[in-house]
Amino acid sequence: MKRIPELDGVRGLAAIGVVLFHAFPNVFFIGWSCVDLFFVLSGYLITTIIVSRPWKDGFLKEFYLRRVCRIWPVYFLTLVAVMILNSLSPRGFSADAWPYHALFLQNTSWYFLIPPSEFIPSFGPSWSVAIEEQFYLFWPLLLLRLRRTSVPWLAFGLLSACALVRWLIPESINILLTRGDGLGWGCLLGWLLWQQANGKAIGLTKLTIRSTAALGGLFVALYVLAHWGNPHPQWRYFVFSGFGMLFFALIGTCVLYTGNPFLALFRNPLLRWFGTISYAMYLFHIPIFHFTPAFLDRLHIESSTIQFLATWLWIVTLPAFSC
Repeated sequence: MKRIPELDGVRGLAAIGVVLFHAFPNVFFIGWSCVDLFFVLSGYLITTIIVSRPWKDGFLKEFYLRRVCRIWPVYFLTLVAVMILNSLSPRGFSADAWPYHALFLQNTSWYFLIPPSEFIPSFGPSWSVAIEEQFYLFWPLLLLRLRRTSVPWLAFGLLSACALVRWLIPESINILLTRGDGLGWGCLLGWLLWQQANGKAIGLTKLTIRSTAALGGLFVALYVLAHWGNPHPQWRYFVFSGFGMLFFALIGTCVLYTGNPFLALFRNPLLRWFGTISYAMYLFHIPIFHFTPAFLDRLHIESSTIQFLATWLWIVTLPAFSC
């Protein structure tokens, strides 16, 4: 795929938004939505890869191998590190549920109306990685079975299923069928832009992006006014699709108008650099928040200023070493 520099900036923005949300939830109170921005981007990229490449022998093997190389090293490094640090802590949490996390199944018990087993809170962000891994497992198989023309129907099916399952299981917003709206929007975007690249649906693509920008922007503006300072997602039946529409339009605009001066922010070198470390920063930042003060206390470094600076320094530097 042609590399679009603005998408690196979008990744960086999403990662920074999640970190700031967890650090200052009442200030960056809609930072939780940056996870949905990641989902829209993932759905777009994966669908584009699948529909734009020839389906020759070995396609699935190459696809899954690339996903494994991209996701697993940082994920399992974080899991092992968190378990070791937790075992050294005098207030350690139960790690009995580690097999579910190792198999990316930590959130699936909600499908049976059973809350997931307790696990080390520092590994909490892994639920979104599990959703993506489950999506990566089934999506290419569905498309190869049903062909490329099925993408919009499957995407709308996923969006509808998420709305229905959220109504049936209102307690959970962290499984594929309650939080997959962003993936559905991203898949639809990937299909539309692929069609446009082949000289089809050009007017429909631009109209859809403009419409979702207007509707999504209006929805987010109303949401922010109605729930200012509230860090918990509200209007749960449709909030994730509402934000997903805006992110659909943002990513679509970046792709269609790459290089345009009004997108200069997303080509900022620093923001793009954060995009290159976004995945590791996403998984590392909660363990760093949790374990840094305890680690420095053991070294008898009790200054809150030093602990604050060290925490933020590690959030930036440790992910850089993992890339």
